[in-house]
Amino acid sequence: MYKILRRPLYSSFSPLDITSIVYGFEADDKAYNDAGTTLATDGQTVQQWNDKSTNARNLSQATSGSRPIYRATGGPNSKPALEFDGTDDEISRGAAGLGNAPHTVFFVAMPDVTNATRVVLNDNNMKWGQGGTSSNKLQFTTIFVIDYNGTTQQWTASTWGIYAVIFDTSYDANFYKNGSFIETIAGNADTSGNANLRIGGRGTEYWDGKISAVYAFSEALSSTNMTNMWTYLNNKYAVY
Repeated sequence: MYKILRRPLYSSFSPLDITSIVYGFEADDKAYNDAGTTLATDGQTVQQWNDKSTNARNLSQATSGSRPIYRATGGPNSKPALEFDGTDDEISRGAAGLGNAPHTVFFVAMPDVTNATRVVLNDNNMKWGQGGTSSNKLQFTTIFVIDYNGTTQQWTASTWGIYAVIFDTSYDANFYKNGSFIETIAGNADTSGNANLRIGGRGTEYWDGKISAVYAFSEALSSTNMTNMWTYLNNKYAVY
């Protein structure tokens, strides 16, 4: 378990200040209706979603019918969000972003339904989203290795949350929601292999709902940086 401090450390913090950042996506920044020139406006599809970090792990979708929709005030605190249809919408790149453990992932997301295993983020043969009994638990999977299934309901239809998963050097998954530690699910192995970076689905497990932000870091973040991330995201999105 990783402790979280309860007070903000400095108000000018940006996730880009963390040197281990692998990528960062937010719907209010660099979501394009075309191949990276024209920012999407309300109701348009998003063809390209650019990485906020200097790593330039930009995402795109060549198939027009499989692009998420930009919702200008559809996110928490009336911030923008990308809406995924749960059928075939996703946005991706042809290479992985994250490597092996340890790493930390944050996402700001809301499901429209909790009726199946659905994926917010897929990267390097790992996936994060909803699953487990009644499909309302947090789930992190090292695909073909271990399913880390949460034991308590954390997803509610039409309700936004800020989530984090730390995959540590013991290969345990540490689940968090809205600034609070939930539980640790024990494991014994790392991810195996490589797969594309995708937001909104993997295979047939497409996200049915909205996503406002996704961040990934190549370390188990310190309690200081966990607090900084919670403060940054909740100051912006006002989820809890």
